[in-house]
Parts: sequence; C-alpha cells; structure tokens
Amino acid sequence: MQISLDVAQQGATLTGSYSAGRRSGHLHGSMQGTQVSLELEGKRTSASLTGTTDGNSLRVQTAKGVSCMATRR
Repeated sequence: MQISLDVAQQGATLTGSYSAGRRSGHLHGSMQGTQVSLELEGKRTSASLTGTTDGNSLRVQTAKGVSCMATRR
C-alpha cells in the first residue's frame, strides 16, 4: 500500500495530512534530533508510528512491527 504524507515542521512539532488509498486524515507528531513520532488520525482509526529520519528519508514502524520508508519529493 502506498501512503502519501504532507508534513510541515515548526520547531519540534510536526503537523500535516496523509492519504492511503481511500483513507485519509490528519497527522501530528514531534521530532527530537533524528527521532520521529507520528500519530495518523482517520475517521474510524488511528495509528502511532515511531522512527528516524536523515532529512530526506523517513523510516517508521507501528507498535505491531509493521515498518515502511518514505522519501522526500
């Protein structure tokens, strides 16, 4: 499944939106150094993601161990 993230950073705070197929919603989170925490909030469900970034790529994992990687466009 492909997920698109639109993320804005203001200091350590991350905000934005996501879309994944028919699902979409808002996201918020934080960043400390290279460590990232995100909450994806949809109409019926939400997901917590944690991971790392190097500025151009983002590697995250859910609490259930599902992982993915994103790259900056």
